[in-house]
Amino acid sequence: MIDKKRTAPFVKSFKEMMLVMGGIEINNSGDVYDFDGDLKSYGISASVSFAGNFKGRILLDMEKNVALKISEHITGEKYEDIKDRMVLACLTEILNTIGGDALTLLNDELKAGLRLAPPIIFTGENVIISIPKIPSVTLDSHCEYGKILFNVAVEGDK
Repeated sequence: MIDKKRTAPFVKSFKEMMLVMGGIEINNSGDVYDFDGDLKSYGISASVSFAGNFKGRILLDMEKNVALKISEHITGEKYEDIKDRMVLACLTEILNTIGGDALTLLNDELKAGLRLAPPIIFTGENVIISIPKIPSVTLDSHCEYGKILFNVAVEGDK
């Protein structure tokens, strides 16, 4: 079972940054739940890992319309293609901000020395995302533009 003290800052930051940066209010389809298995991508996914006194990664997956709306909110421009460089840049930036905000909270509280690695992003509907066998939690969400999934995996000592 995953340590909720280490994952709660990520979930909190996810909800806040989606609203502040992306202009999207998150509506939960349920509670944060432990997850062990593979995910089927909604269309565009970004992931960033972190390391320090413990390690892990965060994954943000969403439908195309959500990605386009976030990018429009950040840049003030409309986009049609989720592979547009600005769309990809906006999504990695929001993920970096979510991760950075959560790591700051954890570093302040736990003196964990955590740092983010560069994010990766990929596109494609129904792509299977295999999650390594490390504890993770998932939050299934939706907004007026589509579905969003947020997953946090953490392993190692405090």
